[in-house]
Amino acid sequence: MGIGMIGCGTVGSGVVRLLEEMAQTYTARTGVRLVLKRVLVRDLQRSDRPTSLGNDVLTDDADAFFATADMPIVIEVAGSTAMKQHI
Repeated sequence: MGIGMIGCGTVGSGVVRLLEEMAQTYTARTGVRLVLKRVLVRDLQRSDRPTSLGNDVLTDDADAFFATADMPIVIEVAGSTAMKQHI
C-alpha cells in the first residue's frame, strides 16, 4: 500500500526509519506491504534527510505529489507554517 508523506524533518525522518526498520512487522500485522512512494518537502537541498530517500521519492512539487498513483494514505508531519502555506 502506497504512502505519501508531507514533510521530512525530525518527525518525518523518524517515520521513514520506522517504516524501514519495522517493515516486516507492519506487513505481518496489516497483511499488506507499506511502501513510501512520495515525500513532499519544501527544500530538496537539505542534507539531513534519511539517505534511503532517493530523488525519485522526494519532490517539492505539490501537484506531482498529489498526482502520484496508488498512494491512498497521506500523512502530514510538516512542522513549519511555511510548509503548510506551500501546499
